Amino acid sequence: VETVCDVYMAVVGCPQPIINHADVAAHFSLAVQESMKHLCHRIAMSDLDLQHEDPDDSPTMSLKQLAEGGHLKVRIGFNSGKLRAGVVGLECPRYKLVGDTVNTASRMESTCVPGKIQVSASSKEKLTPGVFALEDRGEIPVKGKGTMKTAFLTGYADGAGMQNRRILIEHGSDEDGDDDFGGSEEVKPPSREESPVGFSASLRVQNRARWREDFNRYGVFNISETPELAGHRRTAFMAVSEGTPRSSRCSSFEKLHMLFLLVPPSQKSPEWIHMLRQDKPIYMEDTLEKRVASARNLTIIWLIVLAAVSIIDIWLDVVKDGSNEYRLAILFRAIGNYIIGLVYLLLITNQALFRRYAQTLTLSMLASQGIALLGCGHIVYDSDPAIIAIFGAYVLFYKVITISQRLTLCALAVLGYVLFEITSCDSTFAVPTEIGRNIGFLLIFFIFMACGVRLEEHLEHVAHYEQRKATSHLKEIDRARAASSGLLENLLPRHVVEQVADGVSPIAEHFDNITIMFTDIKGFTALSSQISAHELVDLLNSMYSAFDEIIVSWSLYKVEIIGDAYFVSAGCPPSPHLESLSADNWAMRAVEVGLALQRALARVTEDDSLQMRVGLHTGSVVAGVVGKKGPRYHLFGTSVGYANKMESSGIPGKLHISAATYDLLVSGGHEYDFQEQTLEIEGEAKLQKTYLVTKSKNKAALRMQKEIIQQRRASGRAARSATERDESTCEASRSTM
Repeated sequence: VETVCDVYMAVVGCPQPIINHADVAAHFSLAVQESMKHLCHRIAMSDLDLQHEDPDDSPTMSLKQLAEGGHLKVRIGFNSGKLRAGVVGLECPRYKLVGDTVNTASRMESTCVPGKIQVSASSKEKLTPGVFALEDRGEIPVKGKGTMKTAFLTGYADGAGMQNRRILIEHGSDEDGDDDFGGSEEVKPPSREESPVGFSASLRVQNRARWREDFNRYGVFNISETPELAGHRRTAFMAVSEGTPRSSRCSSFEKLHMLFLLVPPSQKSPEWIHMLRQDKPIYMEDTLEKRVASARNLTIIWLIVLAAVSIIDIWLDVVKDGSNEYRLAILFRAIGNYIIGLVYLLLITNQALFRRYAQTLTLSMLASQGIALLGCGHIVYDSDPAIIAIFGAYVLFYKVITISQRLTLCALAVLGYVLFEITSCDSTFAVPTEIGRNIGFLLIFFIFMACGVRLEEHLEHVAHYEQRKATSHLKEIDRARAASSGLLENLLPRHVVEQVADGVSPIAEHFDNITIMFTDIKGFTALSSQISAHELVDLLNSMYSAFDEIIVSWSLYKVEIIGDAYFVSAGCPPSPHLESLSADNWAMRAVEVGLALQRALARVTEDDSLQMRVGLHTGSVVAGVVGKKGPRYHLFGTSVGYANKMESSGIPGKLHISAATYDLLVSGGHEYDFQEQTLEIEGEAKLQKTYLVTKSKNKAALRMQKEIIQQRRASGRAARSATERDESTCEASRSTM
C-alpha cells in the first residue's frame, strides 16, 4: 500500500477478501524476516564499502560492517480488524486505507523490538492454532492506546523454515459469508535460487500466469468482436452472399468457389475464410468510395469506346450502305447503352440512393447494356463472340456487385449468344461445330478472367484487413504508451518520467536545503469509525482534493498520503520554471501551505473536533524511485524522519517547525509570529529548540496568495465558459437534427 522512507506497509484481505488473512500476513512477515537475513548475508559476502555516519557520533561503519555486525534488522508489526478503503486525491490519486486498525498496526511496528515480529491480540486470535510459534510479550504501553497485550511471532510450530512450505490462501470473507468469493489456492514461496533476494518477493499464486495470458490475449485484434461490426448498418454493399458466415456445413457453390480461389492452401483454412467473411461488411464500407469511383470511370470508358465504335459503324454501314436495319441496331444500342449509362452516372452522384440500391441499379444497367449489345452485335457484327468476351470482361471489373452476380451476367450473355445462333440456324436445330468452339472459348475465357479478378479482390481484402489490423495494433500501442505515461506521471515527477523513458536506472538524486512537511489530523480516526465507508471516502476526497489544489498552487510536491496524513516536499523534485527559487523561498511556501491546509480543513469538514498538526524541517535528502509494484518517488534521510517528529510532537491546530527551518525563514526576511519552545524529541539525545508559527505577516506571501486566487477565479470562469459553449453546441446540433 505504502512505502514511506524505510517503512513498508502491506495489507491482506483488501480489496480482495481472504478468509485466513492473519495466516497469510504471518507467512509474509516470516518471509520478510528471512529475506532480511539473506540480504545481510549477501551484503557481508559482497565488496560493498559504503560509509554510514552513525547519528551518535560513533566511528563510521561501512554497509558491509553493519551487515556483518547484525545492525540491519527489520521491525514488523501487524494487526487485524476492520478498515475503510477507497481512492482519494485530486493530484496523484491513491488507493488508501483508513481506520483504527491501520493505526494499531503502525503502533505494533513502532513498539516492536528490532528483528522481531509483533502481533496484536486481535491478530493472535485469528491465527490458525498449531501452525505458528508465538511468545507472549505481556502488556506494553502504546501511544494513544494505553496498554496492550501483544505477542512475538517467532516462527513455525513445527520448527521448520519456509523452504518448500505450501501456503493455503482461502478467498472469501470470514464474517458470516459476506462478500464470499469462494475457492482457495495454494502458493509456494520462491526458493533462494529462484529469487536473488530470498523471500522478499510477494507470494506468487499459481493462476498468475493464466491471468497474464488472458490479459495479453485481450489486446489481440479480433474483428469478429469489434463494435463496428456488431453495429454496422446493413446496406446494398454489405448484404453480399460471401459475407454470410456458415457455421458448419459448406455448400457445393462454396466448395467450387474455394476451388477457383488461386491462393496457397494455407490461405484457404476455414478459420481464415470465416474471419474474412465476417470482415467483409467493414471492408465493403471502407472501400465504398473507391468502388464507386471505379464504377464511374469504367462506365465512362465503356460509353466512350461505344461512341467511337458507333461512329465507325455509322460511317461504314449506314452512310455508305444506307441500310435501315443498321440504323435500327445502332439506335437500339444508343438507347440500351448511352441513355442507361448516363442515368446510371447521374444516380452515382447521390450516394445515399446509390448506397441503398447499388446492386439493383448496377445489375439493371449491365443487363440493359448486355441486351442492347447482343441485339446490335447480331445485326451489325453477325454475332461475333469477341463482342460477348469484351462485354464479359467489362462486367467482371464491376466491383459494386458480387463475383457470383457478375458470373451470372456473363453466363446470361453466353446463353443469349447461343439463342441468337440457334434462331439463325436451320429448323433441325443442329448447332454447328464453330458455335460449340465459340461457347467453349467464352466459358474458358470467363472462368480464367473471373479467377484473376477474384484473386485480385481477395488480395485487396486481405491487404485491407492486415493494414487495419496493423493500424489497430499501432493504436493499441499508442494508447498503452499514453496510459503508461499517464500512470507514470501520476506516480512519478515529470523529470523522473523522462529519465525512465531514457532508460536511466537506478534513479537517485541528492538535494540540499529541502523543506519537508508532515501533517496529521487529530480526531479523524474516531470520526472514521462513526460514518459509513462511502461517507468517509467522500469526506476524504473533498478534503484531499482541497489539499491537493493548495499544494499544486504553491508548486509543492505531494510525496505520499498515509491514512489521514500528508507527506509533502518543497524544492524537491525541481519544479519547471522555478529552479531559481532559493531555499528560504521554498521554506516560506511550505509554511504558507501548512497554514492554508489548516484553514482548508476547517472549511471542508465544518467540524471543530478535527484539528491538523503540521510539522516542518529543512535539510538534505536523497530522492529516488523505489519499488517494482507501484513504483514511487520517495525521499530518504534523517531530515525526513526529523520532519515526521516535528509533526508527532506538535500541537493540534498549530504549525511546528524545526530550528533549521526557522533560521532559513529569518535569513530570508520572511516575517511570521513565532513562539519558541524547547522540547524533548523522541530519538534525540538533547533537548531540541523548535518554534510554533502562530501568524503570517509575510507581504510577499500575501501577494502570491492574491495571484493564486485570481488564477483560480480566471480558470473557473474559463471552465464555465467552455461548459456553456459545449452546451450551446449540443443544443444547436439537436435543433439542427
